[in-house]
Amino acid sequence: MDVAQLERLIIFPLPRVVLLPAMPMPLHIFEPRYRAMTRQALDHERYIAMATLHPSGEVDAAQRPLVRPYVGVGAITEWEELPDGRFHILLEGVGRARVLTEHRTSEPYREVRAEAVPDVDPDPGATRRSFEAVRGLMMSLRLKNPKLAALLREELDLHPEPAEFSNRLGAMIHGDVESQYELLTMTNVTERMDAIVEHLSDFLARTSSAPEDLLN
Repeated sequence: MDVAQLERLIIFPLPRVVLLPAMPMPLHIFEPRYRAMTRQALDHERYIAMATLHPSGEVDAAQRPLVRPYVGVGAITEWEELPDGRFHILLEGVGRARVLTEHRTSEPYREVRAEAVPDVDPDPGATRRSFEAVRGLMMSLRLKNPKLAALLREELDLHPEPAEFSNRLGAMIHGDVESQYELLTMTNVTERMDAIVEHLSDFLARTSSAPEDLLN
């Protein structure tokens, strides 16, 4: 991420949406304020951060809904502007950030000052062991759900590094918003891999045969 852009980071606040690193997110932009947001981002090669609204429903002094401090920063990789001014865009998660302050602005969309929150991997050996445990669980999964095992194998082939793989797979298997937000705050790669091991182990223990059971 470009650190300078985090000084005025556009946020797109939604109630039940979390963008994780390496995660693609298609969006249909139709409200006028978010059309302006999208044009600004496209014109200036700026990021858009998906901000999850605070579950309390409270607002700040400017009557803006409070957002949770961690946001998923995305880059627009594909876009289409429709004749009526709406947009179809594809955001690709590029990192995590933490909101520090919100700017006062005359723009219809919201901007914050944020800091990047990079991954940490203090114990690469433990991370590798968890990574190998996932490989072993995937072998067991082949007997009970070959389609899902093939999907996970594809993700592993495309994203062989534990940091990126744990983001991608975590986004797939942690379906509810609370679990995804917890994963967004989880910068320790070993902890993310351990969470995936636990989730896959629980899934295998349930001996379910439907791939949707794991991905929801």
